[in-house]
Amino acid sequence: MKSTKRIAILISGSGSNMRALVEDMLNDNDYAEPVIVISDRAEAKGLLYAKKMNIETRIIDFKKISEKNKFEKNLIEVIHNF
Repeated sequence: MKSTKRIAILISGSGSNMRALVEDMLNDNDYAEPVIVISDRAEAKGLLYAKKMNIETRIIDFKKISEKNKFEKNLIEVIHNF
């Protein structure tokens, strides 16, 4: 018996790979469920697609976080909350 995995997807632009993943997941509901799309860029066009598909979105702007360690902690916290 398969269990549905909850998937977080990271993007930075158009999200072409994210689209392919989402379409694949939607065609096989037992496989996985995309629950959040996270981008480091607010203008990433892939965020619009995710919203259209009713997938939660978040922006974690690396430029606004001075240390890589803080960025990674923030990213992990967002993912764990889903």
